[in-house]
Amino acid sequence: GSSLEWLRAMGLPKVPVDAAATGPKVIAAGARQAERITFNLGANPERIAEGIKLARQVRKDAGLPADGLTFGAYLPVAPHPDIRAARLLVKGVTGVYARFQAMPGHPSSLIAAEDRKVIETVGANYNYGHHGRADASHAVYLEDEFVDRFAAIGTAEQVAERLSALFKLGLDWLLMVGPNRRADVEAAEE
Repeated sequence: GSSLEWLRAMGLPKVPVDAAATGPKVIAAGARQAERITFNLGANPERIAEGIKLARQVRKDAGLPADGLTFGAYLPVAPHPDIRAARLLVKGVTGVYARFQAMPGHPSSLIAAEDRKVIETVGANYNYGHHGRADASHAVYLEDEFVDRFAAIGTAEQVAERLSALFKLGLDWLLMVGPNRRADVEAAEE
């Protein structure tokens, strides 16, 4: 490995390592090696709680201090008074995140059956030429109920309530992704 002696001499604090994690192996590696884990598990409170629980247990088993690890999450977010418009605003990024969970080697047994079906179908039919686009051919497999569970959508009050519940589980930050440039401009502005 390389050593940056000049950097050490400046007395700057260590840059925290952040593991972007979807599956249990990466969550476990992050718990042992990183200071931060950012989950890609959607806005489902049960899945976030399970990810945090796993990371804390792995850290405890490794003899590492619990307070040395913080948590965040990548989330599709679209507050909008019309639930149909909200779903369309985040459909593109929801497809991307679903695809990450369908990558080879990802344990689908940890995903609820109704979500597993959607994730596997999106993964098998993912159109890389339309990556992140709501109008991608694979977006037809993103059932409304899946988007409702996976994204924080609805009225502003509903989204705030959903995000608040995630923070109460132990998240410290959110990386919120909203409408992409191919989204309905008027709905995005609203």
